Amino acid sequence: MEENKKYWMDSNVIKQKSGFKHKLKRVFEPGGVGLVLMAFFLAIALGVPINIFTDSAVTPEVSRLSGIPGMLWLRIVRAVVLPLILASMVLSMYRLRKIEGA
Repeated sequence: MEENKKYWMDSNVIKQKSGFKHKLKRVFEPGGVGLVLMAFFLAIALGVPINIFTDSAVTPEVSRLSGIPGMLWLRIVRAVVLPLILASMVLSMYRLRKIEGA
């Protein structure tokens, strides 16, 4: 088996080491498949017992407090996405005007 494989990307040769240790290291790098799967199973392992052994009646206070991060996230997304859409529209209109015959 070849020790180094060559991949072409953006006209540059990128050497990627092959081997079990290197592949295992890539799986557990930040954002890797291994960490995502570990977080998934950890969430299930913690969530199922909590759901089984706690009272399933959610009080309005808990519901209101747990909704705060979600509402903040939606407000942040709206605050970022709307200006991006508007800037994209203005730029596209400007570029269309620069095209001859348009």
